[in-house]
Amino acid sequence: MSDPRVSQTLHVPELGPHLGKLISGGAGVLHSHGSELVECRYWLATRILTRAGEARRLAAAGEIPQALAAIGPETWLDAWESVAGRVGRRIVASAGERREAVASAVGMSARMRRRYRLGEVESRAIIARLGVRGAGLVADLGALEAASLELAKDPRPDLETAWQGTLIRVARRLEAAWLGLEKAAAEERARLEGETARIAAWRKSLWPVFAFGVLILGIATYLGLILGGYVSPPGWFPGQWIEALQ
Repeated sequence: MSDPRVSQTLHVPELGPHLGKLISGGAGVLHSHGSELVECRYWLATRILTRAGEARRLAAAGEIPQALAAIGPETWLDAWESVAGRVGRRIVASAGERREAVASAVGMSARMRRRYRLGEVESRAIIARLGVRGAGLVADLGALEAASLELAKDPRPDLETAWQGTLIRVARRLEAAWLGLEKAAAEERARLEGETARIAAWRKSLWPVFAFGVLILGIATYLGLILGGYVSPPGWFPGQWIEALQ
């Protein structure tokens, strides 16, 4: 049975104002990279606000442990890891499409293109580097877990106030983590674009064409000398060819 003291006092604070640029956006680092990463920001903000709404519904129904869990550490961590994965995969997909287009434009062979394709290992490495920007968030989630456990055991007003303050701090930390992820994403894009620039500078080797041209020129010169009488034709050279050419 739910503790009536908790159901009367538990209040989940409004998190929107504390999510900052996750809600308002603005001229962030990703602004110049198209709408696909803006969608990731919307997804992250919506995920947190939706879970906060669920926590309020559960609290109103007296389901306090469930309410605390709904907006607890696992919710924040799962949302962060998911958005880092989304951004990372989109960066890889965008860079892959760009490389294919550039490679096609310069006439790179399929064998050479395979050397420049981004694989799963590279994708995981990018996602990991993006995810590291949430280190501060992860640190504060430990405090949120502790505050949630204390409030669930002892529904005192002061513990509720402490829990609310921790929840707001986590929301602000998520905003900071997102801004760090934006910067990291821009760095990853710039690094990958450097590789694409090398593909754009690639040119087919001309030595086979040059060698073939020299061979043809040599044969033509030799035939000219034979037909001009300057060089005796070799024994294997058909005499009728000379007659026909003359």
